[in-house]
Amino acid sequence: MMDSTKTKKAIAAHDQEELPWEMIEEILSHVPPISLVRFRTVCKRWNALHNDKTFLNNHKFTFRFILTTKSKIYSVSIDPKILVRELTLEVPGTESHIKHLVDCNEFLLCGMDKVAAVWNPWFKQSRWIKVNASQPSSQVVGIGYVNNNMRADEKRYKTIGSYWTDHSEWETQDFSSEVWKDPKLTPIQGDKSLKDKAAIFFTKCGVSLHGNVYWIAFYDKTDTLYHLLNFDFSSERFYAYFCDLPCGMNHPRNALVLRVFRGDRFSLLKQCYKTKKIEIWVTKNKINVEDGNDVVWMNFRTLSIPNFPGLVSNEYSSSQPSYFIDDKRLVLCSCDETGHPWIYVVEENKLISKVQLNDVFDPWPLHCTYFPSLVPTMDSTKTIKEIGVQDQEQLPWELVEEILTHVPPISLVRFRTVCKRWDDLFNDKTFIDNHKLTFRFILATKSKIYSKKEAVVWNPWLKQSRWIKADVSQSSLEVDGIGYDNNNDNKMRAEERRYKTIGSYLKNHSVWKTQDFSCDVWKDLKLKARRGDKSLKDTVTNLFTRCGVSLHGNLYWIAFCDKTDLLYHLINFDFSSERFYTFFCDLPCGMNHPRNALVLPTKKIEIWVTKNKINVEDGADVVWMNFRTLSIPNFPGLVSNEYSSSQPSYFIDDKRLVMCSCDETGHPWIYILKENKLISKVKLNSVVDPWPVHCTYFPSLVPVPGSPIEEALLQCWVCGSIRPDPLRPAADVFDGH
Repeated sequence: MMDSTKTKKAIAAHDQEELPWEMIEEILSHVPPISLVRFRTVCKRWNALHNDKTFLNNHKFTFRFILTTKSKIYSVSIDPKILVRELTLEVPGTESHIKHLVDCNEFLLCGMDKVAAVWNPWFKQSRWIKVNASQPSSQVVGIGYVNNNMRADEKRYKTIGSYWTDHSEWETQDFSSEVWKDPKLTPIQGDKSLKDKAAIFFTKCGVSLHGNVYWIAFYDKTDTLYHLLNFDFSSERFYAYFCDLPCGMNHPRNALVLRVFRGDRFSLLKQCYKTKKIEIWVTKNKINVEDGNDVVWMNFRTLSIPNFPGLVSNEYSSSQPSYFIDDKRLVLCSCDETGHPWIYVVEENKLISKVQLNDVFDPWPLHCTYFPSLVPTMDSTKTIKEIGVQDQEQLPWELVEEILTHVPPISLVRFRTVCKRWDDLFNDKTFIDNHKLTFRFILATKSKIYSKKEAVVWNPWLKQSRWIKADVSQSSLEVDGIGYDNNNDNKMRAEERRYKTIGSYLKNHSVWKTQDFSCDVWKDLKLKARRGDKSLKDTVTNLFTRCGVSLHGNLYWIAFCDKTDLLYHLINFDFSSERFYTFFCDLPCGMNHPRNALVLPTKKIEIWVTKNKINVEDGADVVWMNFRTLSIPNFPGLVSNEYSSSQPSYFIDDKRLVMCSCDETGHPWIYILKENKLISKVKLNSVVDPWPVHCTYFPSLVPVPGSPIEEALLQCWVCGSIRPDPLRPAADVFDGH
């Protein structure tokens, strides 16, 4: 709330503290990834959240597998259910299909004929990597970066490619240029007895860890143990022998897959094609990228599941399964013998789920795991600022609204300055009505502290309030309502209006006073009644109830000259001119029984509405029309007894009539009616004390002008201090003089 004693900065800081961190995470988990980058600059904690693996994994748009066929690309989400979506590779002019797919941590490497693409599918960004045109067999095989402890979006990324002459030749390219460089590669560190042997790649699909790329390799297919070799992008050198693996391959249909485990280690999955037994090893410690001598493998899990399929479909298939380990789950993707992809979820040696991906039509898709990343591909033609603008435009407005409906009201004010459209949204009644924390009734019971000498102006949705001090010279003065000067209503924002209160006390007749919110001084009104029925000018006007209704800054009360009047009427107070209209307009009915709630003795409910908008300066054109008449069997009376001053509270929402009233024992109920039927009837058992005061309330983001009060003090006072004196008659006297 925009308190006059607080700066906007102080209010924003206060509201930020009020917003639970768990809720911030929940809200941001609904924001499309392409737009999350806009929020990185909010504060250091928000920026850190964007690098939090747990947050990214729990994001509602997260997917964990990518599959590509000759014509289409798909993502596969695992939680809360397996969901397949079609993706588009964001590279203009892509014609050839992807022949080589590698998960390189932040990015995917998509190899095609004579070209490759570096792609962030979560962020929907990509860039071309042109292969060496002088070498027709050139192929991009991996992505890494210079490991200098910089932020991900500040790292110096490079690609590595190879081509064949009479042996494999290697070359690198910096993302900042399109020039391929021969680094004159010299293998370092390894088993000297193997120094003259050529290492053979088991697969060209490497694994990226801390900027380096690692491949499974062997010297001979009959080797008992395969090993890892790696390329260090910082020194641009190969480790021809980094470390041994805990196993080798003894059949071409065995599965053997290397993955990153917990962000800083390796895992290795092997399946025996005969027994279908799966063994998973993980490295005991974090990987030291400069030295593989301390790598120790340990068995993480051994799975023997009856009827579990083979993960390599046939002897000639080059497709290894893709997998990741998530807590206690093992999730795999592989193709069956007909080439159709499946997702398998295994937990505690049991096959929990087995789902065929029927949305992937073409057989034998390429596939790999993918962990979401917010690192831009950094196309040299785009700046970070341009990326942010592009992303802002791509956030669907409906989703903006949905996200903001989860933000606590006290924090919404922080986002008013984002743009004009957001500011307008917070004045949109439909948005506020659909907000997840909206409430429509307020009930107040007796509190431990009770005062009649002061009142509170309260915005319960924003949890802000201020005292309205009564006139100490008049102990019987009560605050009756709030309004504002509406001379410039069409031009001023709600929080810029000049708010006032009106109060009255009884002398030999009712005396009225006003107080501006900008001060605590009460001012006597030299009231002159304007406009009315001349035949009533000398007649005393009685208020049917002190609870008025505010509209466009003015207050309106139901009144009568005599309780037997067939028609009651409205009087109103104009805060701009500080004058009463002793007779604003007639109502379409009167009261003929003290237990009527402007409701007939038959329990029949009639609702009238004014045909046109109310002109606050003139009630002569007010026309009432019947909106709804309801006759519902066994419907209760809304005024509990003849001596009760409590009228029902209600609002009309589309086709519903929603009401709150007390039964004859004083317990409150909510009634929902639709099309002449009682849809719902709920007793509010949480309201313990009987005979609560109640009213409707429509949430508002309008600040309470003036000084704030302590929240603890508000909890003690607010319910009792706004409660009218139950011993005072509901009808008060206004004589119009």
